[in-house]
Amino acid sequence: MKSKISPLSPPPLLDPTLNRSPSNPRHIHLMGVCGVGMASLAGMLKQQGRHVTGSDHNVYPPMSDFLAAMAVPVMEGYGPGNLDPAPDLVIVGNVITRDNPEAVGLARNRIPYLSMPQALREFAMKGKRSVVVSGTHGDDDAHGVKGAVQLQGGGRAGGWGGRGEGHPQQDQPRPRLPIEPLRPPP
Repeated sequence: MKSKISPLSPPPLLDPTLNRSPSNPRHIHLMGVCGVGMASLAGMLKQQGRHVTGSDHNVYPPMSDFLAAMAVPVMEGYGPGNLDPAPDLVIVGNVITRDNPEAVGLARNRIPYLSMPQALREFAMKGKRSVVVSGTHGDDDAHGVKGAVQLQGGGRAGGWGGRGEGHPQQDQPRPRLPIEPLRPPP
């Protein structure tokens, strides 16, 4: 399935009515899967028993090794053919622009889609009380805050995190399920 876009016409927009998850999607495809957050999300979805695929234009270790260990096939490069056979749901990473050939294919094939934050809400946090800690730099601090909240709350929590370039031996994301709600302190 090849699609060509005329340089004179803008790429099709994603239909907002398709910005939803179908009930119990089995095959989920992640566009931009090789970032630490998206790879962790792919691992979590795989741990939930879903068929997970992904695509990215920069496929290399450590993320490629992590995804291979999780048995998540990754297609190198973006194109509408990566959506054949059509997945039940596509998670669109923030690296994807509207003129990305795979995004154009997503719009033309009218496949339901979510952003990464929407997918986290749907597949990790739905029905749970959540505390979210995030950061780009200073991840050790962010994980320290998360750990302190977990200990203070007395609950078990799941999640993931990567380590920065200063710790290449620990640069693998660590998804953990189940992600359980924190209990209020006594």
